[in-house]
Amino acid sequence: SLAAAKVPPSAQGELQGAMTSIFSITSIITPLLYTAIFSWFTGPSAPVTFGGAPYLVGACFLVLAVIVFVTKVTRPATIGNAAADVAEDGAQA
Repeated sequence: SLAAAKVPPSAQGELQGAMTSIFSITSIITPLLYTAIFSWFTGPSAPVTFGGAPYLVGACFLVLAVIVFVTKVTRPATIGNAAADVAEDGAQA
């Protein structure tokens, strides 16, 4: 995974533990959040009756995640570029 490639082998367990913790927390929070959103938009006092509101909120979170990914994650060097860099370093030495 992208995250596993960014940490040293000695920190892989910590990374996997952190990712599992985040997954567990979101597995607890999201059903409560989306149930409340669905109830609010389908109840008798709803400002607008819209049963797809939880899906719209999920799509907004997905767009935010894509924005963070595109702006914060850097591309790793490709194997071809790494070999060229090594060849250049050897030629300069």
